[in-house]
Amino acid sequence: METQNVKLSLPRDLVRKARHVAVERCVSLSALVGSCLEEVVAPEQSYDQARDRAITRMRQGLSMGLGERPAWTSAELHERSLEETAYLLRSPRNVMRLIEAIADLEGGRGEDGKLAE
Repeated sequence: METQNVKLSLPRDLVRKARHVAVERCVSLSALVGSCLEEVVAPEQSYDQARDRAITRMRQGLSMGLGERPAWTSAELHERSLEETAYLLRSPRNVMRLIEAIADLEGGRGEDGKLAE
């Protein structure tokens, strides 16, 4: 992996504590900071990849069953929706969007709409 030098301005006390943590973990300060940044960036990348896959699936369309009989039970669809919601809420950005939407609704700023049949 190619590296790049970056100049950061951080509080001295934070740098001192971070150096101690790096020594305890037997890594360089650069490696410690890099791993912290990876933890911040990875969920965002995961979210973006999931969003792109979902958009691709929506464009392709999905078979909703075989003939007149649905392929999934209501309980299976409910379980899947819970799993997808939990996955989406791993992104701090999504959590903030949800909190803002709830605040809008509670503040009377929601819009009535109709579900597609």
